[in-house]
Amino acid sequence: MRGQEAGYRDAVKIAKAVQDRLVRVVPLTEASRKRLDDAGFSPRLGSGEQETIVEALEQKCLAVLDDGRGRAAAIVLGTTLCRTETLLVEALVRNLIGLVEFEAALLRLAQVRGMRPDDLAELLRLGRLIGEVLTDERADTQS
Repeated sequence: MRGQEAGYRDAVKIAKAVQDRLVRVVPLTEASRKRLDDAGFSPRLGSGEQETIVEALEQKCLAVLDDGRGRAAAIVLGTTLCRTETLLVEALVRNLIGLVEFEAALLRLAQVRGMRPDDLAELLRLGRLIGEVLTDERADTQS
């Protein structure tokens, strides 16, 4: 809600995804809170990253983490994880988003995260290659 109040467009999209039940908000259980306390995370690691790691372990699901400290802590605890750009690539491959939306989201992510230009260029190239393959596959199925 704070993101929506601050006017972040992605916060509105996330709220809609929650409303449409595409994203599920999971409150920390007592077991998760205990695991969180017992984990002894560094105080420099944000509460959002801590809760994401613990809940991913509890739910046996993927943790989406871009923060370096968060990723390191998740690896130590044996959490399955990926970065946001991995989800964007997966959404493109699964045809959940188009190439234009992929590129726009990736450019926004690069700005927010301060992504290295060579990493951004590589991901944009990968997206275009995936887009070409998907276009060719669709053309083959229509023939």
